[in-house]
Amino acid sequence: MEIKLDRWIELLQRTTQDNNWKGLHERFRTDNSYFREMKDTIDYVRSNELETVDEKNVRDTVEKNIGVWKAFCESCSLIFVKEWMQNPIMRPSKYDIKLFQEMFIRGVKLETYKTLPLEADWKVLDIMADLHKQNVDKGLPLDKAFGLEDPVGHPPNNPFEVPDYIRRMVVDMIDNDESQTQAITNEMNNLKTSTHSVDHYKHMMLKHKWTALNDHLHDRFIRGIKTLDDKERKRIHKNWDGIDMPETLEIYQAFTHYGETKSKELKDIQASIDLH
Repeated sequence: MEIKLDRWIELLQRTTQDNNWKGLHERFRTDNSYFREMKDTIDYVRSNELETVDEKNVRDTVEKNIGVWKAFCESCSLIFVKEWMQNPIMRPSKYDIKLFQEMFIRGVKLETYKTLPLEADWKVLDIMADLHKQNVDKGLPLDKAFGLEDPVGHPPNNPFEVPDYIRRMVVDMIDNDESQTQAITNEMNNLKTSTHSVDHYKHMMLKHKWTALNDHLHDRFIRGIKTLDDKERKRIHKNWDGIDMPETLEIYQAFTHYGETKSKELKDIQASIDLH
Protein backbone atom coordinates (compact mmCIF):
# COMPACT_ATOMS: atom_id res chain seq x y z
CA MET A 1 0.00 0.00 0.00
CA GLU A 2 1.40 3.39 -1.00
CA ILE A 3 1.05 6.03 1.71
CA LYS A 4 1.20 9.71 0.76
CA LEU A 5 0.85 12.55 3.27
CA ASP A 6 -0.93 14.72 0.69
CA ARG A 7 -3.58 12.05 0.20
CA TRP A 8 -4.01 11.65 3.97
CA ILE A 9 -4.55 15.41 4.31
CA GLU A 10 -7.01 15.29 1.42
CA LEU A 11 -8.98 12.53 3.15
CA LEU A 12 -9.07 14.56 6.37
CA GLN A 13 -10.32 17.59 4.49
CA ARG A 14 -13.09 15.65 2.80
CA THR A 15 -14.31 14.11 6.05
CA THR A 16 -13.88 16.97 8.55
CA GLN A 17 -14.81 19.87 6.28
CA ASP A 18 -18.37 20.68 5.37
CA ASN A 19 -19.82 21.93 2.09
CA ASN A 20 -23.07 23.27 0.71
CA TRP A 21 -24.05 20.16 -1.26
CA LYS A 22 -23.62 17.38 1.31
CA GLY A 23 -27.16 17.83 2.64
CA LEU A 24 -28.74 17.33 -0.79
CA HIS A 25 -28.66 13.52 -0.61
CA GLU A 26 -28.07 10.93 2.08
CA ARG A 27 -25.41 9.14 0.02
CA PHE A 28 -23.14 12.18 0.26
CA ARG A 29 -23.07 11.62 4.03
CA THR A 30 -23.17 7.83 4.35
CA ASP A 31 -20.74 6.71 1.66
CA ASN A 32 -17.85 4.79 3.23
CA SER A 33 -15.17 5.06 0.54
CA TYR A 34 -13.13 7.73 2.35
CA PHE A 35 -13.41 5.94 5.68
CA ARG A 36 -12.29 2.63 4.17
CA GLU A 37 -9.17 4.28 2.80
CA MET A 38 -8.51 6.14 6.05
CA LYS A 39 -8.76 3.01 8.17
CA ASP A 40 -6.55 1.04 5.77
CA THR A 41 -4.00 3.83 6.03
CA ILE A 42 -4.11 3.84 9.84
CA ASP A 43 -3.79 0.04 9.98
CA TYR A 44 -0.83 0.12 7.64
CA VAL A 45 1.21 2.79 9.43
CA ARG A 46 0.56 1.18 12.82
CA SER A 47 1.29 -2.40 11.77
CA ASN A 48 4.25 -2.20 9.39
CA GLU A 49 7.91 -1.22 9.40
CA LEU A 50 7.81 2.24 7.84
CA GLU A 51 10.39 3.39 5.31
CA THR A 52 9.31 6.65 3.70
CA VAL A 53 9.02 10.11 5.22
CA ASP A 54 5.35 10.28 4.22
CA GLU A 55 4.57 7.03 6.02
CA LYS A 56 6.24 8.26 9.19
CA ASN A 57 4.51 11.66 9.02
CA VAL A 58 1.09 10.04 8.67
CA ARG A 59 1.88 7.71 11.58
CA ASP A 60 2.88 10.72 13.70
CA THR A 61 -0.43 12.50 13.03
CA VAL A 62 -2.29 9.35 14.05
CA GLU A 63 -0.24 8.75 17.19
CA LYS A 64 -0.80 12.34 18.37
CA ASN A 65 -4.53 11.61 18.60
CA ILE A 66 -4.57 7.85 19.09
CA GLY A 67 -7.65 7.95 21.32
CA VAL A 68 -9.65 9.61 18.57
CA TRP A 69 -8.46 7.21 15.92
CA LYS A 70 -9.06 4.20 18.16
CA ALA A 71 -12.75 5.14 18.38
CA PHE A 72 -12.82 5.83 14.64
CA CYS A 73 -11.33 2.42 13.82
CA GLU A 74 -13.76 0.62 16.11
CA SER A 75 -16.73 2.35 14.50
CA CYS A 76 -15.43 1.53 11.02
CA SER A 77 -14.76 -2.11 11.89
CA LEU A 78 -18.34 -2.56 13.08
CA ILE A 79 -19.71 -1.05 9.88
CA PHE A 80 -17.43 -3.03 7.57
CA VAL A 81 -18.08 -6.35 9.29
CA LYS A 82 -21.82 -5.74 9.17
CA GLU A 83 -21.67 -4.81 5.48
CA TRP A 84 -19.68 -7.98 4.80
CA MET A 85 -22.42 -10.07 6.41
CA GLN A 86 -25.00 -8.43 4.16
CA ASN A 87 -22.84 -8.60 1.03
CA PRO A 88 -19.88 -11.04 0.89
CA ILE A 89 -18.23 -8.94 -1.82
CA MET A 90 -17.67 -6.15 0.72
CA ARG A 91 -14.90 -8.09 2.44
CA PRO A 92 -13.44 -6.48 5.59
CA SER A 93 -9.71 -6.42 6.17
CA LYS A 94 -8.01 -8.78 8.61
CA TYR A 95 -7.52 -5.73 10.87
CA ASP A 96 -11.29 -5.08 10.85
CA ILE A 97 -11.98 -8.64 11.95
CA LYS A 98 -9.26 -8.63 14.60
CA LEU A 99 -10.46 -5.35 16.10
CA PHE A 100 -14.06 -6.52 16.04
CA GLN A 101 -13.08 -9.66 17.97
CA GLU A 102 -11.12 -7.59 20.47
CA MET A 103 -14.15 -5.38 21.06
CA PHE A 104 -16.30 -8.43 21.70
CA ILE A 105 -13.75 -10.01 24.06
CA ARG A 106 -13.32 -6.75 25.95
CA GLY A 107 -17.04 -6.43 26.49
CA VAL A 108 -17.33 -10.01 27.74
CA LYS A 109 -14.23 -9.94 29.96
CA LEU A 110 -15.24 -6.68 31.60
CA GLU A 111 -18.78 -8.03 31.97
CA THR A 112 -20.07 -4.82 30.46
CA TYR A 113 -23.12 -6.58 29.09
CA LYS A 114 -24.07 -7.72 32.61
CA THR A 115 -22.96 -4.85 34.85
CA LEU A 116 -23.44 -1.82 32.56
CA PRO A 117 -26.11 -2.84 30.05
CA LEU A 118 -26.96 0.75 29.16
CA GLU A 119 -23.32 1.49 28.29
CA ALA A 120 -22.61 -1.77 26.49
CA ASP A 121 -22.33 -1.79 22.70
CA TRP A 122 -25.00 -4.36 21.95
CA LYS A 123 -24.37 -4.09 18.20
CA VAL A 124 -21.10 -5.98 18.75
CA LEU A 125 -22.87 -8.82 20.54
CA ASP A 126 -25.64 -9.01 17.94
CA ILE A 127 -23.21 -9.11 15.02
CA MET A 128 -21.00 -11.71 16.73
CA ALA A 129 -24.02 -13.93 17.33
CA ASP A 130 -25.08 -13.60 13.69
CA LEU A 131 -21.55 -14.41 12.54
CA HIS A 132 -21.39 -17.51 14.67
CA LYS A 133 -24.76 -18.69 13.36
CA GLN A 134 -23.65 -18.21 9.75
CA ASN A 135 -20.39 -20.03 10.34
CA VAL A 136 -21.98 -22.91 12.24
CA ASP A 137 -24.47 -23.32 9.39
CA LYS A 138 -21.57 -23.46 6.92
CA GLY A 139 -19.39 -25.69 9.09
CA LEU A 140 -16.43 -23.32 8.92
CA PRO A 141 -13.49 -23.46 11.37
CA LEU A 142 -12.83 -20.27 13.33
CA ASP A 143 -9.73 -19.12 11.43
CA LYS A 144 -11.55 -19.21 8.11
CA ALA A 145 -14.87 -18.16 9.60
CA PHE A 146 -13.48 -14.84 10.76
CA GLY A 147 -11.43 -14.17 7.66
CA LEU A 148 -8.06 -13.94 9.40
CA GLU A 149 -6.34 -15.91 6.66
CA ASP A 150 -5.25 -13.68 3.79
CA PRO A 151 -6.56 -14.89 0.42
CA VAL A 152 -4.12 -16.56 -1.94
CA GLY A 153 -2.57 -14.20 -4.48
CA HIS A 154 -3.18 -10.47 -4.50
CA PRO A 155 -4.79 -8.79 -1.47
CA PRO A 156 -8.48 -7.96 -1.85
CA ASN A 157 -9.28 -4.71 -3.60
CA ASN A 158 -10.94 -1.89 -1.73
CA PRO A 159 -14.62 -2.50 -2.58
CA PHE A 160 -15.41 1.18 -2.10
CA GLU A 161 -12.74 2.52 -4.47
CA VAL A 162 -14.12 4.44 -7.45
CA PRO A 163 -12.80 3.02 -10.75
CA ASP A 164 -11.03 5.50 -13.04
CA TYR A 165 -13.53 4.86 -15.81
CA ILE A 166 -16.38 6.01 -13.55
CA ARG A 167 -14.48 9.22 -12.80
CA ARG A 168 -14.04 9.82 -16.53
CA MET A 169 -17.71 9.13 -17.14
CA VAL A 170 -18.67 11.74 -14.54
CA VAL A 171 -16.48 14.31 -16.31
CA ASP A 172 -18.11 13.44 -19.63
CA MET A 173 -21.61 13.65 -18.20
CA ILE A 174 -21.14 16.97 -16.36
CA ASP A 175 -18.35 18.93 -18.03
CA ASN A 176 -18.74 17.62 -21.59
CA ASP A 177 -22.55 17.57 -21.73
CA GLU A 178 -22.75 13.90 -22.74
CA SER A 179 -25.41 11.36 -21.83
CA GLN A 180 -24.58 8.34 -19.71
CA THR A 181 -25.04 6.21 -22.83
CA GLN A 182 -22.42 8.23 -24.69
CA ALA A 183 -20.09 8.19 -21.67
CA ILE A 184 -20.35 4.38 -21.58
CA THR A 185 -19.65 4.21 -25.31
CA ASN A 186 -16.56 6.36 -24.80
CA GLU A 187 -15.22 3.90 -22.25
CA MET A 188 -16.01 0.84 -24.35
CA ASN A 189 -14.03 2.45 -27.18
CA ASN A 190 -11.13 3.35 -24.87
CA LEU A 191 -8.21 1.04 -25.68
CA LYS A 192 -6.67 1.68 -22.24
CA THR A 193 -9.50 0.01 -20.35
CA SER A 194 -11.04 -3.42 -20.51
CA THR A 195 -14.28 -3.55 -22.43
CA HIS A 196 -17.25 -4.45 -20.24
CA SER A 197 -20.90 -4.88 -20.98
CA VAL A 198 -23.21 -1.89 -20.90
CA ASP A 199 -24.95 -3.37 -17.87
CA HIS A 200 -21.62 -3.54 -16.03
CA TYR A 201 -20.98 0.16 -16.56
CA LYS A 202 -24.51 1.03 -15.45
CA HIS A 203 -24.14 -1.11 -12.33
CA MET A 204 -20.79 0.42 -11.40
CA MET A 205 -22.07 3.96 -12.00
CA LEU A 206 -25.04 3.27 -9.74
CA LYS A 207 -22.69 1.94 -7.07
CA HIS A 208 -20.07 4.71 -7.18
CA LYS A 209 -21.81 7.76 -8.60
CA TRP A 210 -22.16 9.67 -5.32
CA THR A 211 -18.53 9.34 -4.30
CA ALA A 212 -17.45 10.12 -7.85
CA LEU A 213 -19.64 13.24 -7.95
CA ASN A 214 -18.41 14.35 -4.54
CA ASP A 215 -14.79 13.96 -5.67
CA HIS A 216 -15.52 15.81 -8.90
CA LEU A 217 -17.05 18.76 -7.05
CA HIS A 218 -14.16 18.90 -4.58
CA ASP A 219 -11.64 18.78 -7.44
CA ARG A 220 -13.40 21.61 -9.25
CA PHE A 221 -13.39 23.71 -6.09
CA ILE A 222 -9.67 23.10 -5.54
CA ARG A 223 -8.93 24.07 -9.15
CA GLY A 224 -10.78 27.34 -8.59
CA ILE A 225 -13.86 26.36 -10.62
CA LYS A 226 -16.38 27.20 -7.92
CA THR A 227 -19.49 27.81 -10.00
CA LEU A 228 -21.85 25.51 -11.85
CA ASP A 229 -23.69 26.98 -14.80
CA ASP A 230 -27.34 26.26 -15.47
CA LYS A 231 -26.60 23.44 -17.94
CA GLU A 232 -24.22 21.70 -15.55
CA ARG A 233 -26.74 21.87 -12.70
CA LYS A 234 -29.44 20.46 -14.96
CA ARG A 235 -27.18 17.57 -15.99
CA ILE A 236 -26.47 16.75 -12.35
CA HIS A 237 -30.19 17.01 -11.57
CA LYS A 238 -30.96 14.54 -14.37
CA ASN A 239 -28.31 11.95 -13.53
CA TRP A 240 -28.16 12.19 -9.73
CA ASP A 241 -31.67 11.54 -8.45
CA GLY A 242 -33.06 15.00 -9.08
CA ILE A 243 -30.84 16.95 -6.66
CA ASP A 244 -30.69 20.71 -7.17
CA MET A 245 -27.09 21.86 -6.94
CA PRO A 246 -26.26 25.42 -5.81
CA GLU A 247 -24.77 27.81 -8.37
CA THR A 248 -21.66 28.37 -6.24
CA LEU A 249 -19.73 25.59 -4.51
CA GLU A 250 -18.73 26.32 -0.92
CA ILE A 251 -16.41 24.37 1.39
CA TYR A 252 -16.00 25.51 4.97
CA GLN A 253 -14.87 24.31 8.36
CA ALA A 254 -17.57 22.51 10.30
CA PHE A 255 -16.44 19.66 12.49
CA THR A 256 -19.00 16.91 12.26
CA HIS A 257 -18.55 13.52 13.87
CA TYR A 258 -18.30 9.95 12.67
CA GLY A 259 -19.07 7.07 14.99
CA GLU A 260 -17.71 8.05 18.40
CA THR A 261 -15.37 10.76 17.09
CA LYS A 262 -16.50 14.05 18.60
CA SER A 263 -16.13 17.54 17.14
CA LYS A 264 -13.56 18.71 19.69
CA GLU A 265 -11.41 15.67 18.96
CA LEU A 266 -11.58 16.36 15.23
CA LYS A 267 -10.31 19.85 15.92
CA ASP A 268 -7.36 18.28 17.69
CA ILE A 269 -6.69 16.08 14.68
CA GLN A 270 -6.73 18.96 12.26
CA ALA A 271 -4.60 21.13 14.56
CA SER A 272 -1.91 18.45 14.53
CA ILE A 273 -1.15 18.94 10.83
CA ASP A 274 -0.96 21.86 8.43
CA LEU A 275 -4.02 21.66 6.24
CA HIS A 276 -3.46 23.72 3.11
